[in-house]
Amino acid sequence: MGVFGRLKRLFQSGSSEESFETYMESANERLREFAVAMSRAESGLVSAKERLRSVEKQAASCRQQAEHAAQRQDAETARLFLERELVNKNLLASMLKDVSQLEASVMATKERYMRFKTIVEEAGAKRDLLLMRQAGAAAEWEVNKVISGQQLNAEFERQKNEAVLAEARLEAAEISRGDYLDREIEKLHRNKTD
Repeated sequence: MGVFGRLKRLFQSGSSEESFETYMESANERLREFAVAMSRAESGLVSAKERLRSVEKQAASCRQQAEHAAQRQDAETARLFLERELVNKNLLASMLKDVSQLEASVMATKERYMRFKTIVEEAGAKRDLLLMRQAGAAAEWEVNKVISGQQLNAEFERQKNEAVLAEARLEAAEISRGDYLDREIEKLHRNKTD
């Protein structure tokens, strides 16, 4: 299953942030393992190219020795070195084919590694972006709660002031009727007698 399939399964399961962290740790671990495998493959390619150059040098050396033997008029030795050169050239042709296949394989693996690395990095970046957006939304929520709390307090104070103003108007209306003084005197007499 590919990385996208795992991400899709992760989000469909409604997993928490911890499981995403676990997934990212696992993906990073696989990325490190992939990097080690890439290093080994590249090392193998370098070794194969070195062996290829060694066989080329051996073939060239055999050719030179065959020419020197021919100049000395030693046909048997010249033939022996030419046969060795032919064996080395056949080996070289086979190795060249293997090295080119190995090189193509390493390049394809390197491309897959880079795609996987990009996917993991993008997933981490998207996660970080989502966490930042979540933190921003949480901060905005808290600010809105504080603002709405302040607005509620202001509304409560306004209503309290309106109630006090209404009571004052009521008292003023009672005072202006004249009954107020009589009632206040009556309240004072009752309080005194009690």
